Amino acid sequence: MSQFVPDFKNQKMTDARVAIAVARWNGHITSRLTEGARQTLLEAGFPEDAIDVYEVPGAVELTFAASQLIETEIYDAVIVFGCVIKGDTPHFDYVCQSVTQGITQLNADIDTPVIFGLLTVNNEQQALDRVGGPAGHKGVEAAQTAMDMIRFRRARSLTGYPTLHSLSPQSPHTALERLMQYVWQHRLWPHSHLRTVDGLPVQIIDPGKLNTDAGPDFFNAKIVIDGRKWAGDVEIHVRASDWHRHGHDDDPAYDSVILHVVDRDDTAIRRSNGEIIPQLQMACTPDFSRRYNDLVGRADRDLPCAATIASMPGIYMADWLESLAFERIYSKTDRIDGLLSRMGGDWESACYITIARSLGFGINGDPFERLAISTPLMFIAKHCD
Repeated sequence: MSQFVPDFKNQKMTDARVAIAVARWNGHITSRLTEGARQTLLEAGFPEDAIDVYEVPGAVELTFAASQLIETEIYDAVIVFGCVIKGDTPHFDYVCQSVTQGITQLNADIDTPVIFGLLTVNNEQQALDRVGGPAGHKGVEAAQTAMDMIRFRRARSLTGYPTLHSLSPQSPHTALERLMQYVWQHRLWPHSHLRTVDGLPVQIIDPGKLNTDAGPDFFNAKIVIDGRKWAGDVEIHVRASDWHRHGHDDDPAYDSVILHVVDRDDTAIRRSNGEIIPQLQMACTPDFSRRYNDLVGRADRDLPCAATIASMPGIYMADWLESLAFERIYSKTDRIDGLLSRMGGDWESACYITIARSLGFGINGDPFERLAISTPLMFIAKHCD
């Protein structure tokens, strides 16, 4: 049996992004864990804006925080820091077991490594010993583990070994990837100073037509790269290495791709014949991605905008509802006015078609309207009792 040995040294780390979720409880300990991890990542070449720190009340909330950060799909690793000091009640055991099981389950279920940085000690001195004292620095160790796991994950993806993300039937349609497709389709990117990851100037003449079936994400795009005009397809991924995870490097159907648009540039990608494909980085800020994921990614579980609406001033809500009401009335009026013109001023026929459309509700409104138009009211009246 061959042994998988990831090539850690040759993997880029400068574009990686890490989130740290830290508990405020025993903050004089957890703050040192966080600072030790930050300094280690900075010394390893991480930019300041590639390390995001989020605070939660206590250790029990760390699992939820980690799962929410993973859902944004913008982080290569998540580190959780907390400190639980044993007391006279069983509370210590319950908290430790809850967090340990939660983080373990996350690592088993998802494709982003979550680094366990919870100190479980008998007294405060044992905790202090582990943030730069005789027992080392657990914050530094957590950061080093995070970097090793990022390298491991990237090396594994380049070998063709499947990951949880690549095995998921929903992987081509993740929330962040859909957001990037929307931005690309509607030309919402900054139009000035677009450049490939190699520094070549890029001009988008036509982003292409969105493809919802198999194959590249956008067909028939027209793009100028370094003064040369290209016509072909565009593929969009969250990570550049997704190209390998999805098997595009060996698929001739993707040889027509002229530009690879990514949120994270973690590797170069090639066509099946070995040619390098130009790559454009279109990164989403963590806050923008989180807000989009809250509104779109959670729509199947709750009302995504509930919290936002609840925090809006009443006068804004009143104006908004009034504007929506008028917009709805005008839309219905225009539809009925169009039917009336089509029916030659026959109000009864226009009313008949409108009622038929209403019986179809939202999903079948158009088919019911077409059925009523193809079955005129006079025909029905002819056969009535």
